[in-house]
Amino acid sequence: MTKNTDMIEHLVAPYIYIIKNGDFKMKIEKMVIDNICGIKHLEIDFNNGLNLICGENGVGKTTILKAITYQFLYGYDNFIKKHYGTEKGEVQIWFDGMNNSLSYEVLDFVPGDIQRYNLNKEISDGIIYFSTARTITYSKIEALPSIKAKENKDFRNETLINGVKNDIKAWFVNRLVFSKMDGSLSENQMNNLKLSKQVFNLLDDNLSVKTAKPDYEIVLKKKKDEIYFEMLSDGYKSCIFIMLGIIKEIEYRYPEINAVDFDGIIMIDEIDIHLHPQWQAKIVNVLKETFPNAQIIATTHSPSVLQTAKAEEIIPLYKDKEENTCIKELNLGKYGLQGWTLEEILEDVMGMPLTNSQLYMDTIHKFDKAMNEEDQEKILQNYSILKEMLHPNNPLLQLLEIQVAEWKD
Repeated sequence: MTKNTDMIEHLVAPYIYIIKNGDFKMKIEKMVIDNICGIKHLEIDFNNGLNLICGENGVGKTTILKAITYQFLYGYDNFIKKHYGTEKGEVQIWFDGMNNSLSYEVLDFVPGDIQRYNLNKEISDGIIYFSTARTITYSKIEALPSIKAKENKDFRNETLINGVKNDIKAWFVNRLVFSKMDGSLSENQMNNLKLSKQVFNLLDDNLSVKTAKPDYEIVLKKKKDEIYFEMLSDGYKSCIFIMLGIIKEIEYRYPEINAVDFDGIIMIDEIDIHLHPQWQAKIVNVLKETFPNAQIIATTHSPSVLQTAKAEEIIPLYKDKEENTCIKELNLGKYGLQGWTLEEILEDVMGMPLTNSQLYMDTIHKFDKAMNEEDQEKILQNYSILKEMLHPNNPLLQLLEIQVAEWKD
């Protein structure tokens, strides 16, 4: 890609990228992608709240998020490239309140060698982007670090190029300790700390923050027991990484506002990664509750996440016969997928084959064939197998019972 007067190309190494608020609202209305990575052509409309991008592997979910961050990065890039065999790639993004789109072209198939300059740095803080690398590992704090808003240009450049450091624990301990000293924290910092402590309880109503020990370890209370922060499950810590990471990043860049009032964009790649299905649905609801003014754009493979979403919050993608990435028409009602089974979502929305065992599928086929042929012996034989195979509360058992009733002696 050649140098462009609008921006400069950048290595997508950071865990979190931040993009900044300008005179317009930081909400993406529409995006058009032409010949970028595996996407030949795709037009997406976003709503101002939750947007869940889903579909089979390789359909281009991560490419969409990277293509947004790429508009504002400067440095080297190792992800975005033009589609193989095409003359160039192009991305156009329309933000709420903007008459014209922001756009860029990509001329190279092999990224990572070129720099490009982004002159839109004044809008570079309004987007918080999480990659899939967001595991909180244990870190020993030897001394209470100095934590303050990072406003200088060098820091912002370093953040865009190398990514925001995983200093969530240090930031939280700092705020927790100094909150006990009158006048040490601003009103917004105190409010952000209160919000951070509430997050623990929102994710698990049996869990709350108790204190920080003199060795700077965080102690939580779970019912009547005490537990150290790092002893929590990886799934829970992944949720905390997202929630506290957002609050921390907002406080760094907008010390004059409460994190709950953030009205920018939060982007999360594979929001369900590392999470039990119970957590997958919960993290989305907690995000919406904690940051009600933010636009959330997340990718997911989880039917549990989609099952709780409204129809307008779901962006289902699929590949057609020509390998074009397209938006699937689901024709959902106002309740979205809330009445669909996980298997139906996996097959019809995510493009995955049924998850039932081959033995189950074969037995169902044999049962249906026996019913059509009115073969009493095989009907009862296959019904007996299915009865032992299915969950005791599966409604299919009741249907099978009705079907075989007339064939029983």
